[in-house]
Amino acid sequence: MNYKNSKKIKIAFFISSDGYGHTVRQSSIIKQLLINYKNYNLDIHIFGDDILKKIKFNLPNKINFHKNDNIIQTKKNMDGTLSILKTKKIFGKWKKIKKNLVDEIKIKIKGFDLVVSDSVPHVIDASSELGIYVINISHFTWDWFYKKTFKNDSIYKELSNSYQKANEFIFPPLTDHEILKKYKKKISNINFIITDSFVDSDTNIVNKKNLMRCIMMDNGSKVLSKKISNIIKYIENLDNLYFIICGSSFKKSQIDFLSKIKNCKIEKNLKKIHAYISSCDFLIARGGYNTITECLILNKPTLLYSEKKNKKVEGNINFLKKMKLTKEINDNFFTHSFKTQINNFISNNLKGIKNNFSKYRFNNNGSKQACKIIISRLS
Repeated sequence: MNYKNSKKIKIAFFISSDGYGHTVRQSSIIKQLLINYKNYNLDIHIFGDDILKKIKFNLPNKINFHKNDNIIQTKKNMDGTLSILKTKKIFGKWKKIKKNLVDEIKIKIKGFDLVVSDSVPHVIDASSELGIYVINISHFTWDWFYKKTFKNDSIYKELSNSYQKANEFIFPPLTDHEILKKYKKKISNINFIITDSFVDSDTNIVNKKNLMRCIMMDNGSKVLSKKISNIIKYIENLDNLYFIICGSSFKKSQIDFLSKIKNCKIEKNLKKIHAYISSCDFLIARGGYNTITECLILNKPTLLYSEKKNKKVEGNINFLKKMKLTKEINDNFFTHSFKTQINNFISNNLKGIKNNFSKYRFNNNGSKQACKIIISRLS
């Protein structure tokens, strides 16, 4: 059937409850759908948890938002590292109530034409049972994460069974080869999907002495906030650098201290700090997928921190290490040795990483590619 200029086309987007990355990718795709396919009568519904509050203002009013707890997510320890025990309990809870979750989703999506999931496994079950075409868009799957983090047990098998029912997978770059091998018969590959803040803004970093510019970035899960706070006292001694620091989770006393330092700028808005990436020389950040995406597209060297036991982040960093486009850092970096380590990076690694970027080309039109696939599956 040709949906063009016909009845309303109902598309449901289910956004994972884990972090901000899933949200910014899906909002980018939805924006492109509305811009490039205006003559299609699209009726778009977004299902998610509290993260919806952060994207409602950035999307048209005609989109329908629905509160929906998608259950599966990672849990953190006080120091920002992955909590194995709490995360395992989340997956155990999911398996226990999965049937009820599927039944609830079936009620919500009955009558829809297509479902997009990033990446909620029981939504795939519900869509499959109703005969609705379902596409999973993500750079990893929860069955892969679970098996890497825990083991091949009944929970893994339940997750895997859900993903096997997907009609199609759309994977951007850096997706693990094990995932690509497992679902190879159902895969469409796309380029990187970039975030709205990255697309819509570009903020120049101005410093009077024309110092080398370094962004120190936290993430939505605040993995690095405590670690960054440990080293702010050493920043003013690095008079060869100008720092732009994400202070979204800092105490007032810390912000007051940093505001007095000449070689430092505080950005309290986590989203806005992404706009500075284009004019920095290098970044210190967690190895999250969105941050890596933006740095690769802009050819920006990085010092990336890997969360202990978090296979998603470890995998991201390992990809970049193989391409020699980053230097991995650990807890020791955020100590009294900070000044020595960052100067060693500038002297011994920075130039080489910059040169290595000439070997690669990273495209950022993934959201447009995803839209073409979505529209084509409606016919």
